[in-house]
Amino acid sequence: MALLSTRTRLAIPDHVITRAVGGSTVILDVQSGRSFTLDDIGSRVWALLEETGSIAGAVETLSNEFAADRAQIE
Repeated sequence: MALLSTRTRLAIPDHVITRAVGGSTVILDVQSGRSFTLDDIGSRVWALLEETGSIAGAVETLSNEFAADRAQIE
């Protein structure tokens, strides 16, 4: 599987539904029927990607919020 570049832009397809449940996020792909549950950190990553579609922007925000090196976040 190829890794994404931080310059890659992302868009969530219309057939993917997300819902916040407590401190988690549940993701459902209605085409495949697969579902995923993200913890609080995964939920934050998802929210940033959903808002901006920018991997670089998400990395920058997360490195500031979690006081971590960009390389570690990437």
